[in-house]
Amino acid sequence: DDRDVVQKALSLARQRGIPIQEQSSSRLDAMSDGRPNQGLVLTASPLTVPVITSLGPFSPDDSTYELHTSSTSASLTMSTANARFPLFLALDSLSDPQNLGSILRTAHFFNIDGIVMTTSESVSVGSVVSKTSAGALEVLCNPNVVDSSHAYPNRLWTLGNLTKFVSESKKNGWSIYGTALHSDQAAIDITRYLQTRQSDPSVPSLFNGPTLLVMGSEGKGLRQGVAKVCDDHIVIGGNEFIDDDEVGKGQVGESLNVGVATGILLHALLCS
Repeated sequence: DDRDVVQKALSLARQRGIPIQEQSSSRLDAMSDGRPNQGLVLTASPLTVPVITSLGPFSPDDSTYELHTSSTSASLTMSTANARFPLFLALDSLSDPQNLGSILRTAHFFNIDGIVMTTSESVSVGSVVSKTSAGALEVLCNPNVVDSSHAYPNRLWTLGNLTKFVSESKKNGWSIYGTALHSDQAAIDITRYLQTRQSDPSVPSLFNGPTLLVMGSEGKGLRQGVAKVCDDHIVIGGNEFIDDDEVGKGQVGESLNVGVATGILLHALLCS
């Protein structure tokens, strides 16, 4: 019942000393830009996403790795999630807030160690991202907590130069997988790879060390400079073409939505 949800939210607000104002439904609709609000709108200050410069070496002895940030002269030592190799996700110039929110929700679900966003030509972190992420944004973005022993350390970072970040992380032993919009001989078809690995367990895992997966923007994919510094590229093989006398010939849905593709590739890496 929506009324029970509203009363619970009001009770929590009172417990935390958050001011409550009653407004008309039309005012709430205007405050939420016409999006569904269930009778509640929270006004909050913008989240500050801290800046990262590179990923440091990984220590398999204690499953820790270094983070190099702009706010500290020394590196931060972080522990990996689930006692596995660390897995980071980099987003190159995403422009759709709903895609970003969806990706953050997926990253939180899979307990990814960190997400890195470019500042150039990228969507800002705002209310649409927050709502689409279903709460994941606020869990991942905790800039005042960088200690990995905390239950919810910060896992969302931003940067200005993704090419430099990828290059420096690569020097420190991270495997870098870029993503390709279309299949070619140089790209790893993740669908075929998983099928082959299922029938032949001797096929090497793609996730056998600290790994960074780099996702490109909607429509354009990775920028050329970023793509060049990746170790390998991954593509999701699918049905891109139609050839029908009545419908016609051509490309239909020539690539997946970046949010859907991110979920598929993260799951594939963790399962490999």
